[in-house]
Amino acid sequence: MIYTTSLQGIIPVLTIIDWVSLLIILLAGVPHGALDYELIQQQQILKDKTFLTLYTGLTFFGIAFWLAQPTLALLTFLAITTIHFGRSDPLKFQFHQTNRKLLCWSMIYFQGGVVTILIPITKWEFVLPLFEHLGTDPTIFGKTAPAFFSLWVFCGLFSLVTLFRDRNFLSIGLTTTMLAAAIVFPPLLGFALYFCGLHSLGHYQRGMLYLKRSVKKPSRRLILLTILTWLLMGGLTYILEFNATVDASVIGGIFILLFALTVPHMLIIDLILPRRDPYWSLIWKTVSNNLPSKNKNH
Repeated sequence: MIYTTSLQGIIPVLTIIDWVSLLIILLAGVPHGALDYELIQQQQILKDKTFLTLYTGLTFFGIAFWLAQPTLALLTFLAITTIHFGRSDPLKFQFHQTNRKLLCWSMIYFQGGVVTILIPITKWEFVLPLFEHLGTDPTIFGKTAPAFFSLWVFCGLFSLVTLFRDRNFLSIGLTTTMLAAAIVFPPLLGFALYFCGLHSLGHYQRGMLYLKRSVKKPSRRLILLTILTWLLMGGLTYILEFNATVDASVIGGIFILLFALTVPHMLIIDLILPRRDPYWSLIWKTVSNNLPSKNKNH
């Protein structure tokens, strides 16, 4: 990503790598959230119309909240994303096998913070103008970042010492690779690789396993909801384009809607489902014994 100066101030200009990264986010990252409907339907918690109304309402509330309070919305987005990403255990720390709460939450914070803390810190010269263009006050991030980064480093050291002690070399390899990618690659590419390759793919596989379906056969409802999400993102981008360049409006449309969708998505995955089924709790290993044997290795 590069930046140029205009009458609107410093504005982002997307490179080819950035466009590819955003395309990856749309095609490989966004669809996993469309599983929410089927997961709730499996639990028979809400009727279809009630669920869709509440989910849509929360999404539009998230969009309105960002437009009204962008700085607070971005802080909220980074906070809940850290928990949500880390809780999905993308780097295979297997913290669900421990009863040590401090270690568990350290691993969650460290894994989630790879994209919400490490990337902004190491790519601040790119992220700062982007935050400004999204309407936020970046000085708040500059003041709070050192504290959050220090905590992230502590949690990382605590987690890595445990991984070495347990000889969890798969996680060590994944962590080393992802940390290098986050530091070396452009910020959007680093985010796309983490969001799509680690978080979304793992979430999709786990969700399809729970629904006892093949990952190669997404339902028509999932495809339809994904298309509707893309259309909503396109509509938001079009609206933002009246006050920004195409590049800036695309970035705004994607990340504002990601925030808006994360709110109901996190409520379902991290709050509602764990209370209904141990499979979605932090300690879910016992549930695997109740799944069909053919699915245990997926």
